[in-house]
Amino acid sequence: MGFPTHKETRRALGAGLIIAGTILATAGGSPNAGAWVIQLGIGLFLSTLGSTPAIEASIVNRSITHKGATEPWRVIYGKHRVGGVYAFIHLTGDTDEILNLVIVLAGHEVETIGGSSSITEHPTRIYMNGQPVEILGLNGQALAPPETLLLDSSDVNTSLNKFLFTAHGYATNQRIRFKLVAGGTLPGGIIDSQPYFIIKLDLDEFQISKRFTTESNPTHVINLTSGGTGDFEMKLDSEIIDYSGHLTVNKRHGSSGQSALNSIIGAVGDTGIWSTDHKLGGKAYAHVRLKWNRDVYPNGIPNITFDVEGKKIWDPRLGGDPSTDIAFSSNPALIITDYLMDSSYGMEIPVEEINQSKLIAAADICDEDVVVALPAIGTERRYEANGSFKINKQPAALLRELLTSMAGKVVRVGGKWEIFAGAYITPTQTYDESDMSAGFKAQNLIDRRDNYNGIRGTFVSPLDNWQPTSFPLVSSAGALSGDQGRENIKDLSFPWTLSPSTAQRLAKIELNKILESLSIDLQGKLTMFKSQPPDTIQYTNERLGFSAKDFEITDAGLTIGDTGAVNYRMKLRETNPGIYDWDETLDETDFVTTRNSILPNPFRIQAPTGLALTSGTNDLFIRLDGTIFSRIHATFVSPADEYVKSGGTIEVQFKKSADSDWLNAPTLVGSENEFFLLDVEDGVSYDVQIRSRNTIGVTSAYHSSLNHVVIGKTAPPGNVSGFFASQNEANVLLTWTQVQDKDLKGYNIKFGIRGIGINYDSAFFLTQISSGTSHTTAAIPPGDWTIFIKAVDTTGNESVNADSANIVVTTFNPTVKGQDDAPEWFETKLHFIRHYTGVLVPASQNRAEFTGSGGDNFDIFDNFVQNPFPESIYTTEEFDLGREGTVRVFSSVAGSLGPEPSGGEFVDTETEVRWADDSEVFTPWKQLISVNKIFARYIQYRLRADNTSGVAFYSSYTGFIDIEPRSEGATDVIVPAAGLVINFTLPFFVIPRIKVTPVGIIARYTGFVDRDKTKFTVHMRDFLGATVAGVVDWEASTFSLTV
Repeated sequence: MGFPTHKETRRALGAGLIIAGTILATAGGSPNAGAWVIQLGIGLFLSTLGSTPAIEASIVNRSITHKGATEPWRVIYGKHRVGGVYAFIHLTGDTDEILNLVIVLAGHEVETIGGSSSITEHPTRIYMNGQPVEILGLNGQALAPPETLLLDSSDVNTSLNKFLFTAHGYATNQRIRFKLVAGGTLPGGIIDSQPYFIIKLDLDEFQISKRFTTESNPTHVINLTSGGTGDFEMKLDSEIIDYSGHLTVNKRHGSSGQSALNSIIGAVGDTGIWSTDHKLGGKAYAHVRLKWNRDVYPNGIPNITFDVEGKKIWDPRLGGDPSTDIAFSSNPALIITDYLMDSSYGMEIPVEEINQSKLIAAADICDEDVVVALPAIGTERRYEANGSFKINKQPAALLRELLTSMAGKVVRVGGKWEIFAGAYITPTQTYDESDMSAGFKAQNLIDRRDNYNGIRGTFVSPLDNWQPTSFPLVSSAGALSGDQGRENIKDLSFPWTLSPSTAQRLAKIELNKILESLSIDLQGKLTMFKSQPPDTIQYTNERLGFSAKDFEITDAGLTIGDTGAVNYRMKLRETNPGIYDWDETLDETDFVTTRNSILPNPFRIQAPTGLALTSGTNDLFIRLDGTIFSRIHATFVSPADEYVKSGGTIEVQFKKSADSDWLNAPTLVGSENEFFLLDVEDGVSYDVQIRSRNTIGVTSAYHSSLNHVVIGKTAPPGNVSGFFASQNEANVLLTWTQVQDKDLKGYNIKFGIRGIGINYDSAFFLTQISSGTSHTTAAIPPGDWTIFIKAVDTTGNESVNADSANIVVTTFNPTVKGQDDAPEWFETKLHFIRHYTGVLVPASQNRAEFTGSGGDNFDIFDNFVQNPFPESIYTTEEFDLGREGTVRVFSSVAGSLGPEPSGGEFVDTETEVRWADDSEVFTPWKQLISVNKIFARYIQYRLRADNTSGVAFYSSYTGFIDIEPRSEGATDVIVPAAGLVINFTLPFFVIPRIKVTPVGIIARYTGFVDRDKTKFTVHMRDFLGATVAGVVDWEASTFSLTV
């Protein structure tokens, strides 16, 4: 509307983010250690030999935050990026625009959350849908991301073939896209050994990926085969959302004595749903406060994750007390020990049953430094375990996963638990044929299916959002030659390993163990009982042709021989110190380079590239019955691999981004380069991944495109025509001609005061109609209005142009209140002044300069308002209806902008109402746009002017109250000669019209006196004027009554 301009009602958080406040309980228990152990006669023996634990969905879902009323607690060891469980969800704010989330990350105390220790309440960084967001430590508010950089041609040195750029923290471990924004040429490929790779995206774009940490070294140089010229724009290859002003984070680390977070208590106020008693002792959690903004949270609640340094654990090298000699550690031997001993979720093994000398030896091995060559010469710990699990995980499965991180073993011998890290064990015992009590079996050949000559698999890569990622193939050239060049690859996973070089070392150890294929099963004398798994012994056997050969004991136990004697049976596997050797210059393959290498090898095929997803108007699918469905159109570049293009296939999988399980789509011919995904939902985020399969069945890695939000029809629907408005009593009837678009959700209807400047965008929203060509409403108050209508489709697109109709709405209801406050403006004025002309004007903050006294009244006002207060409020008197009841309330306001230069361009004005019943407890002030029905006795109005964009003067302001007509009456009422007081069953809001009709011929005249809202008195007289008794019919009514 032209005046006053009105703010549209804010929508609270949107459908994707509105969740009723609730506290979710979680449950979990301590697994029974006796339920899973495997007794081997003398003890328990767990190792990774021969096992290939898969990375389960639970590993993939470590970094997904979700809701679950019976979700088991998560335990975090080492460093890991994790989501959590929503323990509390609550909306606050005047319009429910604030979503408060309490996310429990771990069921125990942790070292750090988001890079910050327990000293401060705020993390330094969290991740929103995988995007890192820096947090200001002083108040926990999100910082704005860095701006896009524009690199000029001086940064591209064509003679030295270098590309120099500066990268901010948000580029850490992410792809960077460079776009040629002016005339010039693209640089060539990369020629140096640094861990970069380049992908040409289009004629004027290329992309560079790099493993680097920008915090320590923000300036980087990329060496190219040839330089380029022109201006380049550098940005991340993914959309960066600015969460500043819309995200605040607080945390607690999970100490048993921690206090409740004041940020939550302050957010919920005195509701009592979160108080100082809500401490979540022993639970590490974060309070995440999201302030709704459609652009910041387009898909509702994002997936929120944190980098967490997990549990503090006992290190016997610090001391012998497991309760005090603790520190944060990623040492696998110490982590396994902590799990064995933990009484809450572990196996409750007492410290007396831990072989501490073996534990210290294993911990020292894990902490050894190993040289790595890529991406640069440096060192890393020999073994580390970093990850998390839920407490309902089976102990045997968890221990086997943890053991993969150090190529280790856990043995229980003689009532003691012994832990061994992957390292050569020097033999201390030597045996020969004289120590044998019976025969033996030796086997040097193994099944071809198990005779592997290479290892490939996955580890958890921080470079890939902490998701399972393939490490480079580890193979043996000698074994491959011996197998006539035919690869036989074993798949392994290392779910607790974060380093690609560590994953390669672990894979090489496993491969070396496989290549040591000689095994012996022998029956020995009890003198051999002193050797236990996994000891290394030296064994001499002239018949087999070896002397003092190293063997590892893989299994052992007591048996009864054929003669009844007790024998000690041992299973041996050949070993040697070289199994654990590592030469970083020969054995290590660069992780980033390998992921994007193209090798002419049928066993390593190329993956498809350039997967792009689109949806919208051009991709809609119209079925035979005329219904319209959205679909995803995927295009990609098929690999230039004849083994795929001719006879091979492209395999397609997809899923909703929030889901964990992939769904299979129809397989494509290897030469195809596009496909469609049907039956997808508008507004839902989807992930798609594709891979190649060649003619011999070898598959490539998956190539994916993530978080594509499906868009429905993008073209707007047609314009509405034939729009007409008419009044029928208190209702307004709207009719129009049906829009013929197939994709039609309905119609949006708005209204505003007729006059100059009124249009669809400035009008008040009235309603949305789902179908039909008419609508009846009682929500339009009396006045002179212009009503607008637009069609809207299922995607939310509106018609380009609105149709309109004008109508003067009159009221047929009795008006209880309708007195204009102008020109006297007697009631409460806050930063308003009544001008002597009878208009209401915002007050100046400098009014003392004009009046000399600082008073509220001006006798002369020759100048318009200078330096007005930002907001002015006029509040009417409280109106008492006399009793509770249902009434209609609406208001009208009139005014004009002040003269330039201080009048401005527009004024944001709101009218508000509040009410109370007989309790006299008023509601909060509510915006008054259209007619509102309320149940009240006391009603009060106010006018609010936002003077920041313009200043206006107001010539009229009226708060209306009207009621629906009502009647009440009775027949054959006996009236005594003295008259009869008739009380209404319910008082009227206004004095009603009274009609009294005599019954019979006794009385000639009837009349009434003392009429008010609650009663009246009837008298009857005869022909002579004397009072008489008689019978009457009476009716009290407010129909067709103007007050």
